[in-house]
Amino acid sequence: FESDSSKRLCISLIAQDVYLLDLLLSELCCNNSLVYSERDDTFTLAITSDTLCNMLITHGMAIHKQNREAPLGVSDEMLPAFTRGYFDGDGCICTRSSGKCIRTDVSFCGPHKIISFIRDSLVSKLCVANNIVRSENGTHIVRWSAKDDIISIADYLYTHGPSVTMR
Repeated sequence: FESDSSKRLCISLIAQDVYLLDLLLSELCCNNSLVYSERDDTFTLAITSDTLCNMLITHGMAIHKQNREAPLGVSDEMLPAFTRGYFDGDGCICTRSSGKCIRTDVSFCGPHKIISFIRDSLVSKLCVANNIVRSENGTHIVRWSAKDDIISIADYLYTHGPSVTMR
């Protein structure tokens, strides 16, 4: 987040991972407080520091997730772990009901190039539908709602993804 006079880094994690924020606070010798959101069951750490934010920007961090390029050099072996990590951060499984009809979909949102990269990867690897990346409220989103597509994507994310990250 960039305000008029300074830059602020905000990191939010689910409550069970709060120890990671505590470790970061300890490593940075920082006295900032963690803010708990009961609604989301998350803790947020906010650090205002032009120096830290500028350093992160030089290493590829994007302000407000904008201007990101598609990831380069993600090997086939790492693709499930990358996709799972992205899904955990900016993905969603949603179920809606309308009368007797229940609809479930799996979606990813973010910058157009990354969402297109994920969509193309899933279409290529899993033969899921080549759905359109749509723009909604300033971000891009791709969704799958066919039962077979959802099962294929869930299997890919939760069967293949963790094995690489646990090494």
